[in-house]
Amino acid sequence: QTVGEIGGFVKKLGEKQGLELHSNLAERCLETTRGRAGASADDNSAFMRGLEVERMCVEGRDLDKILEHLRNLVHTSGDDPRRTARLLALASLTHGGIPAAKLEPVRIEMLRAYGSRVLAVLGAMEQCGWLATREDKSPHARAFPAIRKPLSLVVDDVDDHDPSDVAYAFSHSGYAPASCRLIHHALTGSFRLIDDVLRALPGPHFEYTQGFDTHDGSPAVVDVD
Repeated sequence: QTVGEIGGFVKKLGEKQGLELHSNLAERCLETTRGRAGASADDNSAFMRGLEVERMCVEGRDLDKILEHLRNLVHTSGDDPRRTARLLALASLTHGGIPAAKLEPVRIEMLRAYGSRVLAVLGAMEQCGWLATREDKSPHARAFPAIRKPLSLVVDDVDDHDPSDVAYAFSHSGYAPASCRLIHHALTGSFRLIDDVLRALPGPHFEYTQGFDTHDGSPAVVDVD
């Protein structure tokens, strides 16, 4: 059934407000992912294009295509730079930074489109490590490319019918967040096996385990030597 047919069925039920709410949510989701009825084909494919670009990011490929999409986004996102800034940060963090020669034209286009206020946004992104040139060799920018394969963050052969990998729950295209992979290793006691991966992550490293207090023998969380 179409969303319209579902909506007509719900109206016949009268007081079933819960079903009407779900019908409205379904319609809104379809408008977001497939486009509104009567919209141009270009508008209707915007969501899927964005999804594909994000996929390119997590796979660490086609940086030039990502930047081309980003420059187009600059001119179609109105006066709000947040969507563009998020994609720029994602591209930087998943590609080990962006070559300075390719980043500078993007900066200029963002400045022209959003005005001088975007400089504060870009400056804050650089300060916290979300935006860097490849020449900077930022530890934040190098972290994701270093752990992508060792932690199997991208899974190409997810079984849709009998999924056994957490990647199935987060993306139709098979992406497992690093946090989930790290939790899995923590629960299976295999942190020692991925020591090199942990060292690639920025920030301090520590490990705790359930043990006993050395003074009174009571249960306590203790450092792992």
